[in-house]
Amino acid sequence: MIHVVSGNKEQILTIDLSANSTQGRWAYSNGQNTAGDPQATPVASTANAQLARHRLFCIGKVTVSQNDGDPLHETIYINDGGTNDDGRKPYMIIGAGMAIEDDELDARVTGDFEGADFGAAMSLTTSGYATLTGASDAVGSATKVAYFDNIKGDVVTYVTDTSTT
Repeated sequence: MIHVVSGNKEQILTIDLSANSTQGRWAYSNGQNTAGDPQATPVASTANAQLARHRLFCIGKVTVSQNDGDPLHETIYINDGGTNDDGRKPYMIIGAGMAIEDDELDARVTGDFEGADFGAAMSLTTSGYATLTGASDAVGSATKVAYFDNIKGDVVTYVTDTSTT
């Protein structure tokens, strides 16, 4: 699960996803759905990870559907009326200065958070998770999306970046 530790609550907005995703994955804005609501697509390629910072944001959901048997309850299902759709929309964490805790990130990426220094740059993997820039799974020339704050146990804390490029 991810938790927003600090930041302006007005930087957390609901969004429609174009595909199922997981807590803490990053997505990019890609227009609107058929109802005219803002829509996002989870990062899933090198090109996505290299998009401009203002198009990228972390996604989460306060309540996650438990119908599918996901043991960690990390899957965010699209709102399509299906069996796993709980009717609640996911949210996007936009802009800079948002402190985010993620208790699954350390297991999802190869970044060495135990050995990282405060303020180390973070960019995305091809599957859309924040990792330390320069880690083996970081996309080369990927956009800096955050900086590392700390790790306590399995919980990685990072702060979204202030740059727009």
